Amino acid sequence: MRDYTRYNVIKNKNLTYDTINIAQIQTELASNFKIESDQKVTVAIGDLHGNALKAIRFLIEIGMIDLSQHNLQDIYRTLQNSYLSNMYDKFENALDKIVFDIDRIKQTKLVFIGDTLADRGHSDYMTLLVFKKMAEKGIEIDYTICLSNHDVQFIYYLDVYLFPEKTTSLEGLPCIYGQGEVCVSYDLDKLDKTQKHKLLINYYEVYLSHLKVMEYEAIEGKEIVYSHAPCNFEAIKKIKFAPKGKNLHDTIADINNSFQAALTSAENLFGYNWVYDTGLFEFVWNRKTTTTKFVEASIINIFGHVSDMEIINQNQVNLDSDLGKYNIFDKKGLKIFSVYKYQPSSNLKETVYKSCNSSTDNGSVKSESTSKRKNIGSYSSKTSAKIKDIEPIKGDVLEILEKYLKTNPNNASRSRNVWLYFKGRNHIGRLEKVFNSIKSSTSIEEIQSILENQKNIFDFAHSYTKSKDSQIYEHWNKFGGIKNVPQNLDSSKFYQTIRTAITAVNVHVSSYKNLDKRTGNYNVSNPNSHFNVNSEFFTTLPNVGNTCYINSSLQLLDHINGPSQNFFKFQAFSTRSGLSSLISDFWLPDGQTFNSNTSQQDAAEFLQSLINSNRYKESFLPIFKISHRVQKKVTSCQTHAHIPQFSTDDLNMLHIGINEGRIQQQHNLPLKKLLEEAEQEEMPLNDQVCYACMEEAHDNDYSVKNEKKYKRGHGVETRKLISASKYFIIHLKRFGYDQDGGVYKISSTINIEDELRIQDENYKLVAYIVHEGKSLRNGHYYLISLKKYPVLYKISDDQIAKIYPSEEIKLRKQAYIILYKKNGN
Repeated sequence: MRDYTRYNVIKNKNLTYDTINIAQIQTELASNFKIESDQKVTVAIGDLHGNALKAIRFLIEIGMIDLSQHNLQDIYRTLQNSYLSNMYDKFENALDKIVFDIDRIKQTKLVFIGDTLADRGHSDYMTLLVFKKMAEKGIEIDYTICLSNHDVQFIYYLDVYLFPEKTTSLEGLPCIYGQGEVCVSYDLDKLDKTQKHKLLINYYEVYLSHLKVMEYEAIEGKEIVYSHAPCNFEAIKKIKFAPKGKNLHDTIADINNSFQAALTSAENLFGYNWVYDTGLFEFVWNRKTTTTKFVEASIINIFGHVSDMEIINQNQVNLDSDLGKYNIFDKKGLKIFSVYKYQPSSNLKETVYKSCNSSTDNGSVKSESTSKRKNIGSYSSKTSAKIKDIEPIKGDVLEILEKYLKTNPNNASRSRNVWLYFKGRNHIGRLEKVFNSIKSSTSIEEIQSILENQKNIFDFAHSYTKSKDSQIYEHWNKFGGIKNVPQNLDSSKFYQTIRTAITAVNVHVSSYKNLDKRTGNYNVSNPNSHFNVNSEFFTTLPNVGNTCYINSSLQLLDHINGPSQNFFKFQAFSTRSGLSSLISDFWLPDGQTFNSNTSQQDAAEFLQSLINSNRYKESFLPIFKISHRVQKKVTSCQTHAHIPQFSTDDLNMLHIGINEGRIQQQHNLPLKKLLEEAEQEEMPLNDQVCYACMEEAHDNDYSVKNEKKYKRGHGVETRKLISASKYFIIHLKRFGYDQDGGVYKISSTINIEDELRIQDENYKLVAYIVHEGKSLRNGHYYLISLKKYPVLYKISDDQIAKIYPSEEIKLRKQAYIILYKKNGN
């Protein structure tokens, strides 16, 4: 076992911006930071100085970033260039290319000593992007951020920005935090609307949820306290909300819990006065290392804040250095502390920290809040073109909002505290503000931004209900100023009103062509269709009552539209009755009218019905035509039992069984293998006429009436694919029937190839539909699009979000309906 007191301090290492010495880092990791399979390690870094690049370099130096990644040097150089130039999008794109060492992450906890934001760095926005990457699903680094003077300043600035009517003036702030305090990295005022919104989301998801007054751990009779400024037990107990009579561990735990409660409270407690009154001001500012130390040799204090100075006390470790303080790496020391403890390898997975945005839905397949937050504004940005006459849009939206206001009178008390005004069960005060904002808006972009912002607040808040450890109402109040979070967004009248308003805007926007890159203007084109030629983007469709199976099918067909021709057109709708009028001629689920049946239905059955409908079959057959050579044998015919009878059959969708004939479900079967097996399989036939007998009788009348004259029997059929058209649809039959007639789902994973070779032609994967759920009658359908590969998109009703390749690979294995396109077309 490694000595608990062992830590590594790298001083005067030549950490330049331009290069990283990967071989040297690998050598140092092997000698200084090797983690055995039965160990877990905590690694702490000193003051970050608001420097995103220092955070990235830290992750590289301790091996959290995969050093074997191809082009890591180039990625790092792009990061540093975009960081120094404040090129936000370029920085984020480069960040997305970084690959992490997941095995090492599972054994590592990180502690950031402080000065994370509002310091001398270039951009807090970029720093939060780094933390977002660390907390990303599939990476999920376990980390703590210790409260510091600069972090307090950032939070205070942000409070003033979010709630100007509730906070005191910034005048005099420098004297509060010390003359000459530098906050260069605070860049909220430099961001556009979308970036500001992203900063706020990241602030709540990956920053506040990891922020503590201090961190604590114990190992073999020793205790380690991580804090921004030097401290001891006496200094800790001076914090006003510290408990009385508890040991060090319990005291720190209670302080951190109380801090989080105040930070996110409905009363908005956090601010300078609260910091000063509670003793946190003195705690994060203390620089006295000689008089503020633990007397007990068994307690070690890890801190920063005091500049790059030597500490002679055995149980004090100073991690502060000038590295990154002035945005240059000029042989400044990178100080790292690490401590090791035994961790049974079988339990490693259980102890990996799960960040707030990685919580899963456990069966509720309709919540897309995490992926939505990753791509806030993705749809609104595409539809934010300048439409000269916004009055029709504004009028419809105001009418929708006004209906809510009339049916939900405001009984909330207009207290001096704005938070109390927002506590009404129906959130009437908030909607009044939305109504007034829409009324004074001057552009479609502004209307969309207002509505999307409200919806995102709800989605963000609702995501925390899936975390057992979260205090949902507190997090939401801090971000959006609302109490009473609905347990079910579908039952929230406010949320549904906002969604209805968004749908109304989208319906209007869909009547315009997509943005012409040369002119930047929208032009009217087929105002009755959702799907327009030259579409650069994707089509969003409202869910009007378990209609995701319809939406995903329509959105799949939208992928056949191209610059030269609009193959598929479908009228706009915003209500269930409106949709019913568009599909009732070909779609009657379970023998009922569509509008009276709100249960979930089969997307494959709907898609088949649509393609075969009188309205579309003439245009779709040439596009989707799949020809088979059919061989039949009527085995019950004594004369012709072994004589094959050939014919051709044209389909528009290939239906492939999964695990048919297998005792147990198999996983990761290649799609190509399933196609080959389908051609070899003999399908049983019943009630068949022997056409060889008809030929012997010289009877060529194959009408149903005439065939009844002949004896019918059973037989077998095989099919061989002989040709396919421009597009190729494959339906993997994931639903089966048990002996009692019940429907069950087959969840076998299938390896869906990027390309298929079909009759000497290469077909490339374009999109596929996924069904999440355990039954045909419930769950949720959505579409995964590779239309703009390598960028991948998830389209779920009226929500569009980018997804990462690792996520797409997992989703592809559960594909239900798959669309391929012939190369060169």
